Amino acid sequence: MYGLQLEASSPDLTEGWARAAYGRVSADTLDPDNPVRQFDRYYRSLAGGGLPRWDQFDICAVPSHVVAHIALGQPAYEADDAPTPDHFVYTLQGGAVRALLGTSVIGQKVGHVLQYNITYTLRAEIAEAVDSGRAILSRSDIAKGDWPAIQITRGLFLFSGVERPIGKLVLVLNKRYTADSAP
Repeated sequence: MYGLQLEASSPDLTEGWARAAYGRVSADTLDPDNPVRQFDRYYRSLAGGGLPRWDQFDICAVPSHVVAHIALGQPAYEADDAPTPDHFVYTLQGGAVRALLGTSVIGQKVGHVLQYNITYTLRAEIAEAVDSGRAILSRSDIAKGDWPAIQITRGLFLFSGVERPIGKLVLVLNKRYTADSAP
């Protein structure tokens, strides 16, 4: 339904990759066809000086090839009067996200799925996005001896809700091989 793109011989992030580099990026430094950059452009078209509202989100307005790279997170609030969510839970994941992660994450906490060194930065990015109200874009270069190195670009995009300040988290992931040939 959301562009299931399983890659049978492709490595996934459950295989014990080693991080070679990590850093924050801006959308204008990404390739024009990068799904994170394309979603960032759509997201910014909705924002009018703050977080866009979730009811503004229109999946049909997102470039169709970007949809497979999207995962949605539903905020979970510890207390009824809590101003910020305690965590987010995956409610939907596109096929490219599933292929990258190597498993379904529906129903799991965002930032608690994979190895500690990979998810620690995601949890820190989520906390920063919630505190600042800004989109957070990052890039990780990861490698494993018997596979070509890959580059993961990630974007975290918050939307405001009706009853709470934060209504949804849209996570956009993109994988690109940095070696000359993919497996």
